[in-house]
Amino acid sequence: MSGTSLPHLPPWRLWGHNRHMAATPAPELAALFWFYKQPDVCANHLEMLRRYNEGVRVYGLFGGPPDEAAAFEARLAPQLDDFYVAPPADAQWKWLNGDLVLLDWYERRGRLLAWDQVAVVQWDMLVLGALRDQFPGLQPGQMSLPRLQRMNAAEEAGWYWTSGRRDDYLQFRQHVRETRGHDRPPLGCGFMFAIIPRAFFEHYGAVTGKEIGFLEYKVPTYAEIFGIPFYEKDFGVGTAMNALNQQIGGHFIRVELAKAEGWRLFHPYYELWDDR
Repeated sequence: MSGTSLPHLPPWRLWGHNRHMAATPAPELAALFWFYKQPDVCANHLEMLRRYNEGVRVYGLFGGPPDEAAAFEARLAPQLDDFYVAPPADAQWKWLNGDLVLLDWYERRGRLLAWDQVAVVQWDMLVLGALRDQFPGLQPGQMSLPRLQRMNAAEEAGWYWTSGRRDDYLQFRQHVRETRGHDRPPLGCGFMFAIIPRAFFEHYGAVTGKEIGFLEYKVPTYAEIFGIPFYEKDFGVGTAMNALNQQIGGHFIRVELAKAEGWRLFHPYYELWDDR
């Protein structure tokens, strides 16, 4: 893969289930279901995603151990329009470099599939509403990220990725300043969910040094550099979503579902969801 540090791909790497490899007119929005463990929960959450998004193509990205790929494919492929296996790599590396895993998917599979924007839905997220309804007026080419904000001194001091890993952050700032002439404070986000346009991946593939920094400020900052427009949305970070591994309560979810304008995207939720 051009310009990244992903490992060399063995022959089995291109194996996977697919229904729609031929180029077809791109739908407005597709989903990429990204998963790597707990197959029962994955199957349940994928079922919810499909139930509320009839007609939306859902592609699969398996990022777990390669020797488990066949079992996950057998379990999930019937609900997916495509099944793709990420290259073997250390689990910690893949967590820290999820942007490179997604870019690999795009360059080796996603660019051949039909979509204009893709909603990245991780296995521990519940999608209990139509994605299109959650993003009214979404325009082709727009990106949407939870908790999108401009970094400032207070934000930097309170966020682990810019304080606890300060050297990585400063190296990133220096890198984009020197290679892209970007001297503004970076943007930051939570990457529990994302809507990413095709153009972002096209630009990102040509970036040098994209291993520098962490994806939660890399992705939005590069999007700004590329001129990608943002769709701004309140995702309910701190109530309906968090990145703290604190499961959203089932009672809270049901209360929200009973509201006409309640939240419909919840993260994280690690259990089976009974939709009855």
